[in-house]
Amino acid sequence: MQSFAFVAPRNLTITAISSAAVGQSVTADNPGITAQIYTAPINSTDFTPIAGASVSYTAPASNASNGSTANVNISIPVNTRILMVVYATSTATSGTVNVFLNGSIAIT
Repeated sequence: MQSFAFVAPRNLTITAISSAAVGQSVTADNPGITAQIYTAPINSTDFTPIAGASVSYTAPASNASNGSTANVNISIPVNTRILMVVYATSTATSGTVNVFLNGSIAIT
């Protein structure tokens, strides 16, 4: 069983979200990357996106690209499962967006 979510060890507040991508092979037109934070109750696999907890930026063709959202103030209760979902979008009906991704969530 795989799970990439982590559990909030205490009540916390998300204060910023960042994501970065390094392009490997991008052939899609107008490619974009979005990193969205989802949460679920403990022992649940039903994740829901958190409004305002995302960052979007242009996918890099061969260099690095990144985006961040600061001044976020989202409360997360103890034992909530947290997951960052990163996905690509494009205006093209074909093409690829092959990138290395990373992300971070600032919490207090």
